Amino acid sequence: MKKQQEVLNKKLMAWIIIGVTVFSSLLGAVIYMLDVYPAVEAQEYSSGSFSVTPFDYGDGITAYEPAHIKGGIIFYPEAKVEHTAYEDLMISIASRGYICILVGMPLNQPALGRNAAMALEMRYPQVESWYMCGHGSGAKAAAAYAVKNTEIFDGVILLGGYSSHDLKGTGLKAISVY
Repeated sequence: MKKQQEVLNKKLMAWIIIGVTVFSSLLGAVIYMLDVYPAVEAQEYSSGSFSVTPFDYGDGITAYEPAHIKGGIIFYPEAKVEHTAYEDLMISIASRGYICILVGMPLNQPALGRNAAMALEMRYPQVESWYMCGHGSGAKAAAAYAVKNTEIFDGVILLGGYSSHDLKGTGLKAISVY
């Protein structure tokens, strides 16, 4: 009886150790994902001098609409970077005639929001030419989405990132900026 109790105590202790380890790992992962690089510069220095109208769709999606639209860009930010940090870039591109849709990611992780661009282009049926764009790991997620939706997109713009999918034979134009 005593030996059986010792075995049960060892099993209980093992399960407690496993539970604490799993809980600690999950808590650490959540804390890591919630710790983001804030958009201090974009919020402080953003200029309203361009003829660009920002439109907040909610859920972290903002469209920067120019007066005259030449094409459209859907942008995925880098992991752990607050998506509003790209506001100045979106305004600058939009001022050149491209509607820019900035997409915030779940827990600031593009890998978790790979399909976040789903149907965004349908809000602008007048746009004939669409591009997926992303920075860092956002570039990887943007390229993956574009490869699966070649009928929608004309190309991908990779900023400090890469595509994990082979773009040859997809018909997508690609530019990679480092």
